[in-house]
Amino acid sequence: MEALFLWVFLKLFLYLLVYQIQKRNIYMKKLLLLLVFLSGFTSIYAQTNVSGGIFSNITWTKANSPYIMTGPVVVFPNVTLTIEPGVVVKIKELSSNLSLQVYLELRGKLSAKGTSASPISFIPDSTTTTGLEYMWQGIMVKTVHGGKIDLDHIIFNNSY
Repeated sequence: MEALFLWVFLKLFLYLLVYQIQKRNIYMKKLLLLLVFLSGFTSIYAQTNVSGGIFSNITWTKANSPYIMTGPVVVFPNVTLTIEPGVVVKIKELSSNLSLQVYLELRGKLSAKGTSASPISFIPDSTTTTGLEYMWQGIMVKTVHGGKIDLDHIIFNNSY
């Protein structure tokens, strides 16, 4: 909700700014500096909702973090999901019923190599957590389908 409000506010602000530029002929250099500042400000609130199947190689970047798992995610055979150091993956709680909980299933490969200074985190989406000790099923590696996992410096919370 905050991101939507910010987006609407920035659009309105830019509209008014363009009007003032046309009216008063403000220098282009100042406009360019302001637009660069605003574009950097909006990237602070980046987030990416993820669920469903991953059918081609993909990288979850720190720039698009946090990633909100809104449902199960399946990495299919011969596909690699790479997660950059510092990425935060938030798990949206769907149910206390185990069969309805979120999970990451690997039939392909997961490469998630954080660092000690910039670990990769799998944590609850605090806006939806009801206090369950275990709120998601975690990462399931299906080796019979070719599932592989390569992890380093990972933080897991509230998983089985």
